[in-house]
Amino acid sequence: MSPAGSRELPLHRIPQAVVEAHILHDVPIIKAGREELGLTQEELATRLNISQAAVAKFEHSKAHPRSVTLKKIAVALGITVEQLQV
Repeated sequence: MSPAGSRELPLHRIPQAVVEAHILHDVPIIKAGREELGLTQEELATRLNISQAAVAKFEHSKAHPRSVTLKKIAVALGITVEQLQV
């Protein structure tokens, strides 16, 4: 297990719960993946070395993170950049 009791997702596999949240409830992949891992926005921000406000912006708007940030997010969530851009 990771710090704070969070768990790691298998690399490159999006969990069914994340897919369902995204497709059925229009939850952004970043938010659904973060919640599936049991992370707060602050915890994800710390992993990414960005602010909690930036995580919130990426989750709740049409903001587009820079490619380097997208790569960091993908690694933190255990998925590919392409899967983030679904």
